[in-house]
Amino acid sequence: MWTDDRLMNNYSYAQMLLESGTIAYVWEPDINFINEIHSTKFSNNAAIILNNDGSLTYIQRWRLKTSCELDLTLFPFDVQCCYIKLSSYSLTTDHMHLSWEPNDTVSLNGQTIQEFTILSYANYSVTRPSIQTGLEFDTLYIKFIIKRTGET
Repeated sequence: MWTDDRLMNNYSYAQMLLESGTIAYVWEPDINFINEIHSTKFSNNAAIILNNDGSLTYIQRWRLKTSCELDLTLFPFDVQCCYIKLSSYSLTTDHMHLSWEPNDTVSLNGQTIQEFTILSYANYSVTRPSIQTGLEFDTLYIKFIIKRTGET
């Protein structure tokens, strides 16, 4: 969610759903999946909700393949911790803050990870300085705890 004061309005309804053709004309933050190997953006499943106060909520469906460091010490009885990491490469915390809304949840919609069972998942955010520049960037994390099913 972000706010653009130029989009504040006095319409009689509190929210307006922008159609897919309109989305191309609205600025959106440059959010990247840091540990992405491959991603597919479902452009027909995108929406922006515009509120009277000029705040916008961007909703986008993605299919992701991400990297995950595995500790195979206890293989084939291993439990792993994997992440999906989202951040901006160009907008520091001086210009944009990334955070999860209090009631945001990650929806898996019955998805599975081959050979693993998802034990739990949680989302959180961290602000860290860049090693190269010292400038601060926000990163959003989704942390998955997964256990090998034993069917290798």
